[in-house]
Amino acid sequence: MKIHSVFAALFTAALAHATILPPGGSPPVAPSDFTTPVTGPFLANTGTESWIATNSLGQTTMLGTYSAEVYADPDNTFCAGCLDFFVTVTSSAASVDDIERITLASFGTFDTNVGYSTGTGSVSGGVVPSTVDRSSSGSIVGFNFNEPVGVAPGDETMVLEIQTNALNFMTGTMSIIDSSVASVNIFEPSAVTPEAGSLSLTLLGAALLSIGFIGRRRRAR
Repeated sequence: MKIHSVFAALFTAALAHATILPPGGSPPVAPSDFTTPVTGPFLANTGTESWIATNSLGQTTMLGTYSAEVYADPDNTFCAGCLDFFVTVTSSAASVDDIERITLASFGTFDTNVGYSTGTGSVSGGVVPSTVDRSSSGSIVGFNFNEPVGVAPGDETMVLEIQTNALNFMTGTMSIIDSSVASVNIFEPSAVTPEAGSLSLTLLGAALLSIGFIGRRRRAR
């Protein structure tokens, strides 16, 4: 019992320095600063995909590219090999509005540690979220960019990271938000292993393990 208590105390101390957003929801809080490598090997990767947001008049207000990855993290907060979900979003110089918020769903009853990565392969000079939050239903994890401005046209986010206690994943949804919203497919945690072919995304797998996804997207600075 004493050994168990010591490990429990160490785990609790570790969580105290992390931004844990529980399934019951959380108001906006400061994000975690991870040093997770974001060069793989990834379990899945969308590749670089395009997104576009239009307003009620059909006018394009924001556009750009994004990439999403899933990583079995040996240093995950919750367990060795539990899944991390990475997302990076770039706003084109042709965008009119700043990106103010990015949300990922659905995280259901899974535990989450939410922030951004400054580890190997991260985006140099990427915009860091000012706060992160989670809806009361547990479904939606949000990244807020509002101090002093959002993600401006021509800029990109830091690598946004959500550590979970999940061991499987499936197709999920990301929304890129300002006065308009763009919704795209990414990944979300799953309680069961999805059937082969059930993911609608491009799962690059072992063939692309040696390719760093961030380098392909970096703008010349």
